[in-house]
Amino acid sequence: MSWGVDMFVWVILVCAAVFLQTTVFSWFKLWMIKPDLITIIVLYAALWKGPTRGAAVGFMGGIIEDIFSYVSSGAILGANAFAKVVTGFLFGLLRKRFSVNSVRFQIISSFAATLLSQMLFFFLSGICGMGRSANALGHVLFPVSVCNAVLAPFVFLLLKKVVKPKYDKAKPD
Repeated sequence: MSWGVDMFVWVILVCAAVFLQTTVFSWFKLWMIKPDLITIIVLYAALWKGPTRGAAVGFMGGIIEDIFSYVSSGAILGANAFAKVVTGFLFGLLRKRFSVNSVRFQIISSFAATLLSQMLFFFLSGICGMGRSANALGHVLFPVSVCNAVLAPFVFLLLKKVVKPKYDKAKPD
C-alpha cells in the first residue's frame, strides 16, 4: 500500500471530524465549547507514525478546517493549517520518548496539543487582525483543551481499532 493510499484514510477521518464539528458538536455545545477533533486526530497520527505523518495530517486537517471556516465566516486561510502542522510535527517528535498507549499520556498530550494549536491559531489570527480578545481566548482555550483531554482516550481507542491494523501500513518515521 502506498503513502498516498494511506493518506486517503486520513483524509476521510479528517472530513468526518470536520463534519462532526460543524454539525453535531455545533448543535450540542456545552458552555459554548465544542471539541477540536481534528487536533486529536493529528495528535494520534503524530504519536503513532512520527513527525512527518503528524505534520502531513496536520496540514490536511488544518486546511480543510480553514476552508470550512472561510466559507462559513470569512476566517483566514492557512491559520489552522499552520497551527496543526506545527503541533503534529512537535508531538511526532515525542513518539519514541513516551508510551503512546498510556491513557495518562493521551490525556496530557491531548491537553497540551490542543493548547498549542489553539494558541498558535489565536496568535496568527491576531497578527492578521481577525483575532479574538485575550478575554475570549481565556474562555475558549482552557475549556477546549480540557474537552479534548477527556475525549482523547476514546478517540484514540476508536482510531486504533479502525485505522491502525487495516489501512495505514506505512512505516513510522
